[in-house]
Amino acid sequence: MSNIKVCKLQEICEFQLGYQFRRKPEYVSDGNYRIAQMKDIHNYTLNTSELSKVKLEDVKEDYLIDKGTVLFTPRGFNNGAALVMDKLENTIAAGLFYIIRVKDSSVLPEYITWYLNQKPAQKYFASNRAGTSIPTINIGFLKELEIKIPDLEVQEKIAHIFYLSLREKELTINLQEKKQQLIEAVLLEKINI
Repeated sequence: MSNIKVCKLQEICEFQLGYQFRRKPEYVSDGNYRIAQMKDIHNYTLNTSELSKVKLEDVKEDYLIDKGTVLFTPRGFNNGAALVMDKLENTIAAGLFYIIRVKDSSVLPEYITWYLNQKPAQKYFASNRAGTSIPTINIGFLKELEIKIPDLEVQEKIAHIFYLSLREKELTINLQEKKQQLIEAVLLEKINI
C-alpha cells in the first residue's frame, strides 16, 4: 500500500475568489478576455470551446486561469470542482468560483479535482454550508478540508481512471441517443413517414 499523508487543503493549494464584475458583464465577440462560467462546466472539466468574451482593463494575474487550475463551485447544494485541462490565455473565472491552484509539486490538480467531488469531501461541504436561500461554502471551510494524499503514482492512476470513466459515461449516453434515433427512424419508415 502506498504512503498516504493527511493535510489541510490550504497546505497544498492557493485560493482566490473569481473575478467580481462591478456591473453585469457585456459579452462581445471582440472581447480581450474569455470568461469561465457555470454553464461551461461539463463532466468535472471546463469546456473551453464556447467561452464568452468580455472587454476588461487591468485584470490582475490572480484572476487568470490556465491548465491545471481547479474551479470550485461554492454556492448551492452541488458543490464540486472542475479542472481546466487546456492551455489558456487571457481567461478569467467568474465570481461564482473559487480558484484553486496546487502549489505542492507532489500533488496533481487532477487528483484534487477528483477528491473534491468524492463523498468524504461532499459530506464535509454539506455539513458546512451557510445561508438559507442559496447555501454557500465559505472559503475558510474549503481551506480547512482535510485531504488524503497518496504518492504521485497512485494519484495518476486515480485521476486516469476517473477521467476515463467520465469519458465512457459520455460515450454511452451518446450511443444510447443514436440508438434511440435509429429505432425511431426505422419505426417511422415502417408506416411510410
